[in-house]
This record gives sequence, C-alpha cells and structure tokens, in this order.
Amino acid sequence: MALKEYHNIKDLPINELKEYSDDIANFLAQETRFDIDTIVKNINVLETTLALHYVFDLSYDRVLFDGGNQVLVHKILTGRIDELLLRTNAPVNLSNDNPYDAYTGGGIGESLGAALSYTDKRNGRTIVVIDDHALNYGVTYEGLVDISRHNPDLTIILIDEQQSLLRHHTSLDVLVKSIRISKTYSTLKKDVRNILDSNPISRPIYKSLVRMRNAVKESVLEPTIFTQFGIDYQGPIDGQSLPDLIRVLELSKTLKGPHVIHVQTRLRSNARRNLDFPKFKTDDATPKNYTSYHEVFDRVLTGMRDPKLLVLVDAISFGDYFKEFESNYPNNYIVSTGATGSLIAAASSYIKQGYRVVLALSSTRILDAISALEHQFVLNDLPLTLLVRHAGLSSHSNRFDHGIFDIKALNAISNIYNPSNLSDAEKTLQRVLSEEGIKVVRYQNNSEMYKPSTSYRGESWSVIQEFSNTSKAIIITTGASTEVFLSRIKSNDLDVGLIHARLMNDIDHEVLNSVIESGCPIFIYNIESDTDTMTPMIIKYLYTKQKYVPIQSFNLEGISYEDGSRILKRKNELQVDDVFNKILEG
Repeated sequence: MALKEYHNIKDLPINELKEYSDDIANFLAQETRFDIDTIVKNINVLETTLALHYVFDLSYDRVLFDGGNQVLVHKILTGRIDELLLRTNAPVNLSNDNPYDAYTGGGIGESLGAALSYTDKRNGRTIVVIDDHALNYGVTYEGLVDISRHNPDLTIILIDEQQSLLRHHTSLDVLVKSIRISKTYSTLKKDVRNILDSNPISRPIYKSLVRMRNAVKESVLEPTIFTQFGIDYQGPIDGQSLPDLIRVLELSKTLKGPHVIHVQTRLRSNARRNLDFPKFKTDDATPKNYTSYHEVFDRVLTGMRDPKLLVLVDAISFGDYFKEFESNYPNNYIVSTGATGSLIAAASSYIKQGYRVVLALSSTRILDAISALEHQFVLNDLPLTLLVRHAGLSSHSNRFDHGIFDIKALNAISNIYNPSNLSDAEKTLQRVLSEEGIKVVRYQNNSEMYKPSTSYRGESWSVIQEFSNTSKAIIITTGASTEVFLSRIKSNDLDVGLIHARLMNDIDHEVLNSVIESGCPIFIYNIESDTDTMTPMIIKYLYTKQKYVPIQSFNLEGISYEDGSRILKRKNELQVDDVFNKILEG
C-alpha cells in the first residue's frame, strides 16, 4: 500500500486523522522492514505521536523520544517514509541534521537529563516521550531528581506498556479523567486557590483542601512516585484516543513547571485495530532439533544440582529467563529489570556468604555496570561468572542495539570467552564455573542445531582447521564467525588454517607459537568489539619473540554503527568472503 504523506496534519479533521492513524498502522505492519516487536512498540505511540505533531510545531518545540526506538511514526510525519521501507538500510536513529529531531537517542531513561538542557531555551516547549520500562532504571530517578530541583516547564509523556510496577487499577480513573484534563477544571482550580489563599481567614481552608486533595490523588488517582518529586500528574489517558490526547497536550502548553501525562497503551489485549503482518514476519517457528544458547546455559546450570549455586538475572524480556533453573531452584533464582547495580551488590554479598553466583546481563548494560563490578568484585577479589547475552553486532539498524561496547570495559577485569557454537558454549560454561576470578561468557541468543564438539579440550584457543608451512594463510577469529569460516574452508577445499580464539583477551602461547613457526600470513577477524584488542596483543607477542609474520586485520574500528550487521559488514568489507578474497589475492 502507498501511504499518503501530509505536509501539515494540523489541517485534518479529527475523523480523518483517525483514519490516517489506521493507514500508518497498516503501513508499518505490511510495508516496513522491521520485526513485529519493533512495529508494535511504535504503534503503541502512534496516536501520541500524531497528537504531538497536531498540537505542537516541532520545528520550534522539541520532542525527545527516550531510547530512540519509538520514532517510526515521527519519521513518517517528517517526510522520511522511504527510510522505513523493505530493502532499505537507512538508520532507525534520528539525525542531528534534521530540524525536527531534537534528540538522537541514548540509553533508557537518559532523555530526562537531556531535556533539561532544552528547557533552558527561551522559546518553545520541551516534551519527553518515555516508556514506563524506564522506571526500572536508576538513571530515570536521577533525571527526576534534577527536574525536581530545577522545576523546568517540561512535559513528560509516560507510555504505559505495563512494563513496570506503575499501575492504575482504580475504577475512578475514567470518571475523573475528562474533568482533570479540561480547561474549565484547571481554571477553576486556579481561581479557588487565588480566592482562598488571598487572606488569613480563608487560607487555612485552602490548606485543608490541598491536604485532602493530595491524599485523594496519592491514594486513588496518581502514583505517589511523581508527587514525591514535585511533578504534577495528568491522566491516565487512553493511548488510542486522539481527542483525549489532543486535549491534554493543548492543556500542557499552558502549564508551568514539570508534569507527567500518563498514557495507557494496551495494544495486545485491547486493540481497536487488527494488524495484518506478512507471513515472513510471523513465521518465527524454531526448526526441529534447534535450541538456543540461553536454553543450553539453563540446562547446564540446572544440571549442576548445587544448592549453593545462585542465578541472578537482569531480564528485559521473557526470553531472558532461565525457566528450567527457576522451576527446580526457585529460592536460588533472583530476577530484576534494570536494577543492575543492586543485583551486583547482592551477588557480592551472596558470594561472601559462601554461594557460587552466576550473573546474567545484557551486553548493553555492561558500561553502566562496570563501576559496580569493580567496586564489589575486583577490589574484594571475589569470583563471579558473568553471562553476557545479545553480544556482538545486532541485526537492527540502531547503534544502541549493538552488543560491541562491553569488551573494552570488561577487558581489564575479567577473562572473556566467546564460544563458537552450542556445544562449545556448554563446555565453556561448565569449565569457568569452577574457576577463580571474574569470567565472562558472551553469546547471541539465537537458535541453531546442537552438534557435539570434538575441538574443545579445555584450552583457551583451539586449532579448528589444521595448517602447515605451505598453507595459504591462517585465520584467527572468535565466536560464531569460526563456524562460518570453517564451512567456507571445507566447502571450497581451501588450504587455510583456522584458529578459534575462545578466550578473547589473552594469548594461547602454544597455539600462537605453532602459527608463528609455520610462517604463514595471519588474518585476524574480530567483529565482536568496537575496539580490536586481539591484533595489538598478537603484534606485541611477535615483537617479544622478534618474529615477523604478515598480519592483516578485519575489525570494527573507525566505522559507523548506524546499520544492522548484514549491511554494516557489506559496506565496510567485513564479510567472511572479503577475508577469503584477500587471502586468494596473495
């Protein structure tokens, strides 16, 4: 379907605007390149984004989309439909060069701090659109503290997708909602305050009314969390009702100080539209005999049968849970969402009490967690097994989704393992659970067929494909790339050696010495990190041995991370075939 573009949706009547919202929803579902989860998250803010463009002038006013992931409708309304289509590879992120883009995205909750810089400007309103998932993260509360301190004219639109403890279950919500967002109510409230607070006789009456109002609001109408920060509250608002959204946003233009507009979106359970997704987006069944890395780790941890083994998980989605371990050892399993620092402190305390602890985090949380890891474990010399999921390049064209920024942070404090397949991952975890110090096992939670491995015997590096001094080259790589290289070598009957550097941040002297003695050119392929530590490590070792061997490195340094993995590797000549082309060129 071809989606009509409007230069100014302010000219549309509300009924046509509603029809246009349905057109946008169908367009996102059928014509864009994004997966269902991404599309649903963006449709959850569809009417909110339309209302923002309808009420505000976004070349003058500023809207900050927290995290930068729910911006697809905003892109459509600012003339960038072509960037969203199938077979395109434009970045999802907003652009610093576009006058309608105030904020290009960052970590969850960080937009609140960024918004303060915009509220210092003399002209225009500042609006933050933030998912309720951010209420699970400490940086959100840091932002709220600063907002409370500076008291800026700021509108915070809280998109309630039921991903936090924030809930509204009162039957009075619908009754009072229309009153609280009306101009008449706001004007009456102001007039009553002016009259009663104007003289000593009526002032006690006013203060009593204020106390009564606050008690009712906090117990019935609004979460006390915002009132504790001195932030006014409007809502809850039906996130699929354009008239309500437009009315409350018009009201927000007249309000002073910070205030929250609570927008409820329950698209999955109470949708007013049925979305028709193409079959290739809905056909996500896992092939028979396939399993995921997460399931393999779950099986290993459960199989330890150790009552002193604790698993602590910072879970973002249901797929992050270790369901088998939780079922068998519910008292040894702790789950949090976003409270990474608290989990790390708990892990340290449990270890001091004699427990073995496995801590599971997303790679995108490591930079935030590194200080706590150093304070709790490095300084106290405590052991820890850290499972880092979503490691490596992401298929999403969003630089914040790439799991490549953890290795540089972890390099100095831990041994970092990058298994090549499911069997390798299983044996690596079994080994490191009994080791001292901080051990990191990185993995992408994709599914593949389990094949028993014969190459792993407990060493940090493995010779996967044998070589001799007549071989064309020797490839040193890490992680899942190892399997891709091995497949190419065997299918093309190439005389090329292959080394799997399972332990990424240290050298296996025995294996590397055999490579050096062969005299073959070395090709290092490391696309697991934004900083290539492997190549300098190998060059330094060659220098100490006073050996010269030709080296060519393929890595991610100095490139842009705006694209998904497939496009990024193609654009920067980082595909596996690019390595073989260089080898064959001689």
